[in-house]
Parts: sequence; C-alpha cells; structure tokens
Amino acid sequence: MQSAKDGTLTLQDGTEHGPFDLIIDAAGVTSPLSPLTSRPLPYGAIWGTVDWPETALPITQLSQCYRRADRMIGALPIGKMPNDAAQKAAIFWSLPRDKYDDWLASGLEKWKAEAVGLWPEFAPFATQITAPSQMTMARYSHGTLRKPYGTGLLHIGDAAHRASPQLGQGARRPDALRQVSQVTCRHLSSDERHFHTAISI
Repeated sequence: MQSAKDGTLTLQDGTEHGPFDLIIDAAGVTSPLSPLTSRPLPYGAIWGTVDWPETALPITQLSQCYRRADRMIGALPIGKMPNDAAQKAAIFWSLPRDKYDDWLASGLEKWKAEAVGLWPEFAPFATQITAPSQMTMARYSHGTLRKPYGTGLLHIGDAAHRASPQLGQGARRPDALRQVSQVTCRHLSSDERHFHTAISI
C-alpha cells in the first residue's frame, strides 16, 4: 500500500483499487496509511512461543512476575497452532531497547538462571528455549492519533494507537475500537450506516 484518499487505495506499483465506501487501516505500526508519529519507549521485550507445560499457572489467563520496574516476565496462553494439538504459550522478558546485543552476548544459560531465580514457575517454559533465535526482540513506541478517521478511512489497532502490550491495554482495545467505529459512522451518510455493524466489536 502507498496511500488512501477519498475511498481509493493506491498500491506501491501505482495500481488503484476502489473507490470504496470505507477503507479500514489495520496495517499496524508500519502502516503507510497512518499519519501517526510516535515516540520510542525505553523498554521493549524479547518474545518467544513454546508449548504450554505441566504447571500450576492457569491456562486461562496471563501470568506475570515483576522486580521493581526493571524486570517483567510473563507467560500468556495463546491456544493452538494449525495442525498441532499442543497448547501454546507466548513468553516475554522485558529488556531495554538497546540491550538486545548484550542479551545475546551473555548467553541463554545466564538469562534462564536469572529468569527462573526471579520466578521459579517460569522454569518449564524457559527450558524449551534452546537457541537465541527462538526469542524475538520487540521495540515499542507510544502515540495516539487525535482523529483516527478521515473521509472513507478508519485507522484501528497500532495504526491508530501504539503502546507497550505489557501495559495491560489489550483488554481495553475492543472498547476503544467500538468507540472509534461509532464516531466514524456518525460521519457516514445515512445510506452508509450499515458499515457500523461491520466495524463494531
């Protein structure tokens, strides 16, 4: 994608599609359609996906452990992958955005020892990480569009608001998107109101 104007979507090769009554921009942080300017956050995290192990932690909710504000570790149940019966977990470990190379250099065993020392219940998750490539560094930014909609265009998700996913905002996103859809539909003509059903949560 390159741009969207008056309901027409232009791709990188110049091809145009539309016009549409409404274009929904859900292209995320790197959306070329969003004018959002965000500021980098000092902390990010390394993330990985492992099997959900035998553990006392509940498989129905996110579990986290903190040390002050400089260490955050978590295990999030994420369900099953296609053609795989095993329940999966997304695990994360907070890390300053410029310290990933230091983490790589220090080695997995040092990291595992620190993580399990902080949170013993994390051990059966950590043992499944055997190579640094299983963990991906995510760097976060923060910013919000004051007006996440325009003529024939609606920005949602990270294209409209960016924040660390570790700040507990996930549960609030559906309600926020519902409010945005309501505002957008108030700007649609009466014969376009059926889009409210399509973009409401």
